[in-house]
Parts: sequence; structure tokens; C-alpha cells
Amino acid sequence: MAAIKQIAAAATERFEEVMSLLGLSGGKNQGREYLPLNPKRADHKPGSFTINRSSGAWMDGATGDK
Repeated sequence: MAAIKQIAAAATERFEEVMSLLGLSGGKNQGREYLPLNPKRADHKPGSFTINRSSGAWMDGATGDK
């Protein structure tokens, strides 16, 4: 479990770089939430998919997946 926490900490420290690697760059910041285009849909504007910049938790508002 310690390794997972270390990986998560490293990923959140390099948030912008990780988003770029995942193809999720170019999103909007709204407080601690990052709103990229939804990678599962052909969205034209951000908002239905969010990632918490502090915890890395994500939510797809279109499907309810977390």
C-alpha cells in the first residue's frame, strides 16, 4: 500500500505532466478541480469530467463513474 501512496503523491506533484501523458491537457482549473474534455465522449467543452488536483479522484458526470 505504501508504494501506491508514493506513486499517487508523485503523480499529483506532477499533475500537468501526467495530464499531458494521459491526453487530458488543456482543461480548465476550477478551484482544486481540473476539468478536461471528457475522454469517453466527443465533448466540445469541459465540465462533465473532473479530476481533483489534490487527491487525484475523478468523476464522469455523464456516466456516474468514479
